[in-house]
Amino acid sequence: FIARARQARHDIDVDADAGTIRLICRELDSLPLALELAAALVSTMSVADIGQGLERRFSLLRDEGREHRHSTLAATVQWSYDLLDAREQRLFDRLSVFQSGFDLNGAVAVIGSTRPTPSAQVDALIRSLESKSMLERAESVGAPRWTALETIREFGDRHLAERGERATARNMHLEHMMSVASLAGAVCRGEQWSEGVRRFRLEWDNLRAALDWAIGTQRSGDVDRILRDIMFMARWTLESEPARWADRAIERSASTGMTLGAPAHLLAAFGHFVVGDREAALTANLRAVESLGTPSDRAWARHYAAIELLYLGRTAAAAAMA
Repeated sequence: FIARARQARHDIDVDADAGTIRLICRELDSLPLALELAAALVSTMSVADIGQGLERRFSLLRDEGREHRHSTLAATVQWSYDLLDAREQRLFDRLSVFQSGFDLNGAVAVIGSTRPTPSAQVDALIRSLESKSMLERAESVGAPRWTALETIREFGDRHLAERGERATARNMHLEHMMSVASLAGAVCRGEQWSEGVRRFRLEWDNLRAALDWAIGTQRSGDVDRILRDIMFMARWTLESEPARWADRAIERSASTGMTLGAPAHLLAAFGHFVVGDREAALTANLRAVESLGTPSDRAWARHYAAIELLYLGRTAAAAAMA
């Protein structure tokens, strides 16, 4: 508690407040996250005020007959959230859609407003949330990134659901991640392909979540876009997870009638290729040839189908396909 409090306010007199600090630590069952959230409040409140505020909160919990330890963290998070202003609360809730951290561009993309919010204002809100331990700085190369602990992130997600904003926020997250995948995919196809791979890796959990949302809401065009952008990264790094994403999309399309394009079948074919199932890989590539897609999609499908035909010893068919 003292270490975090000193980060928030360097001149805190821990000796004068030692008794209250001990009481706060006991009240919070020494839970590290709860202590960090409470300590961050010393930037705007006295230690005595923090202690009194916690006592009032937990007295209500005990009056309601709840088990104290199980309620401690939730009550501390709720109190910290209640002390945020309306703009901070809105941004915090929207940021819960990110699964593996975010940068300033991501935050601007999901904040949602009738008017665009300037990046400088969003940056100031993020840093305010960081100072209050609702967000934490993530280690990253390049642009700063932030993340929220899962317990706190789930708290924001519940608020989105209660206000009926979860779908809107996830749609914004999907749109942003499609842009991220497009830029990373373009870099992968250039001379700095390893930088493109790094960008994909950085947002991997977010891409997975965005694709899951697109599959679940049957946004076939968006599924195609993400899978197309990630295809070369998967092949060049032998990353097999996108093939499983493609399989899930194909299964969903079979049960719902959603029309998928060639990228899903190309990635499914790659999954079969990696494990040596040549017949299944050929079948998937032929489905890609017959599916909707760009001329490039169909050209790559014929290319990989020809390769599978060569593996199967069908050289005349491979030559015709090529």
